[in-house]
Amino acid sequence: MGRPVKYKQEFINKVHRHGFIEDKLSNRELRVKFYLTASQLDYVLYQLKCTNKDCVRCSPPKTITQSIIDFFTMKDV
Repeated sequence: MGRPVKYKQEFINKVHRHGFIEDKLSNRELRVKFYLTASQLDYVLYQLKCTNKDCVRCSPPKTITQSIIDFFTMKDV
């Protein structure tokens, strides 16, 4: 078994941006564009979390319940 590959956060964000936000490319198109195997792409897309604020998959919109909980549990800074 080989050593696990560590991906840079910039690369993860870039793949997520092209897959879920800007271009909404298919998995096959993403694999070709970034020279990844199917298992590598699955790992980057579905196992690693990106830091893009507008990524629908990684930053889903808050529910009403979560908004209320956040409001009442706010700590004064």
